[in-house]
Amino acid sequence: MEWSYPASHLLKTALEDFFAENGVDPDTYRTLCDDVEYRTGLVQLLLPPEQSAFGGPNSGEFVHARRWEPMHSSPPPTDPWSEVPAAENRFRSDFARNASSENWFNLFGERSLDEVVEQYRGVLQTYKKY
Repeated sequence: MEWSYPASHLLKTALEDFFAENGVDPDTYRTLCDDVEYRTGLVQLLLPPEQSAFGGPNSGEFVHARRWEPMHSSPPPTDPWSEVPAAENRFRSDFARNASSENWFNLFGERSLDEVVEQYRGVLQTYKKY
């Protein structure tokens, strides 16, 4: 079997037993991995070009089509069919309730959360697998 994102799959597989032994159920573990990959890629997108040796944000299994869902926003998106990575919805939710969001603001510079995640989503759509 060929994996679209072998590093993503390898890391999840290598650590899966450890997390299971410590009481983390498989669905929660997959969600945590997706969120780490999403946020790592977001940081890579925001790094100045001279600090980014990757040529763009890394991807992972979180960009597979089955892991995209309707955007959770208020007001709802104007396009009812617009979908985002589920990890984006969780990031937005965490961002809204977390005091450490200041660290993200430092990375965003003058840009808003919406501007940053929309740019990132545009990149991720090119990675999306069906």
